[in-house]
Amino acid sequence: MSERRMKHTSSLGDVERVGDVVFPRKVTYTLYGGDEPEITTHFEIREGRPELVELIVRAKPKGRGLRASDMDLLLEALVSAAFAKVALLPRTDEEGAVRGMTPPRDDRERWQAKGAAGSARPRRQRQSRPIPQAELEEVARIYKDNLAGKPTETVATFLGYSMRTAARRVKQAEEAGLLPPTEPGKKRG
Repeated sequence: MSERRMKHTSSLGDVERVGDVVFPRKVTYTLYGGDEPEITTHFEIREGRPELVELIVRAKPKGRGLRASDMDLLLEALVSAAFAKVALLPRTDEEGAVRGMTPPRDDRERWQAKGAAGSARPRRQRQSRPIPQAELEEVARIYKDNLAGKPTETVATFLGYSMRTAARRVKQAEEAGLLPPTEPGKKRG
């Protein structure tokens, strides 16, 4: 098994200030090696915010690809971490006048840079999408057809859900009146 490595490119000639930190306007990172997918990311400062503008993932032939739920966490972590690595912090003299800019010197300054990159990004509340009636009807049909076995597991298998999502969809089918209510630990019947 080979070791994972990361390389990055950026230009300190083209920078922008975000809060008290200066970042290159464009940064590219590539994570490669090992058995994991190769990930190449392109970042830019846009309207004063660090943004991921391109993400390329090349999965290994027998590896699992990324799922949509993986992407939300990955995006925030990538943006903050990428810009924290290339940040420049102001250096002041005794009177407080800025005399230069240098990369973070220690963990505290790296966290400061990461925080500046993260706080500049807008926070988005997760909105759940409405579940189509036809999907809930399919959940209810599969559940009812498999009462003799493990109906929630069967829903997960047939519809490609995780067990958590399958249980949530079964509950939503019940709330929509497609399945009778049940007591904890008992199957709907």
